[in-house]
Amino acid sequence: MVTKISESERGAFSRRLNELLDESGVAARGRPAEMQRIWRSISGETISITSTRKWLTGEAMPGTTKLGLLAKALGCRADWLLGGGGSKSDTDQGGYQVSDHSSSYQDKPIRQPVSGIDRALLRSVIAMVERNARSRGLTLSITERAAIIAGVYSGCVEEGYTADTVPQGMFTVAYEAIRS
Repeated sequence: MVTKISESERGAFSRRLNELLDESGVAARGRPAEMQRIWRSISGETISITSTRKWLTGEAMPGTTKLGLLAKALGCRADWLLGGGGSKSDTDQGGYQVSDHSSSYQDKPIRQPVSGIDRALLRSVIAMVERNARSRGLTLSITERAAIIAGVYSGCVEEGYTADTVPQGMFTVAYEAIRS
């Protein structure tokens, strides 16, 4: 199920992403290339400079998995980065914080590589959420989708579930939580 993202949602995401990068001391000039480097350090994968430029200018947004990794690397909550809701800080989720804003960004890396994300579990959670939304005929905003995925993933981690044992009932719990 593909969710169409409005121009205003993309613009708001871009403003929050740039705000985090400003706070981290990443210079505006050359930011797309620096985002490539950050992405490579957190995921071990490459991403095109076009994609990072589009994220930074509000022309596009990352998918759910990339959004989660990006938020964790930037030390914020994915739901805040996506929709501005909830708390900005991700310190309860193991996010990374810049320890010294006064030193030059070029003198040291701003983040450590993301650790502790069970990618197989996250993929299973995303697939389960997509299946449940589709089977129930739900049209979820990207913010709602991200909140449900984050809630189910956190619940699975807390309860010790693996990628093979994600309970279908967790979708209902997370869906009801965002609706209340």
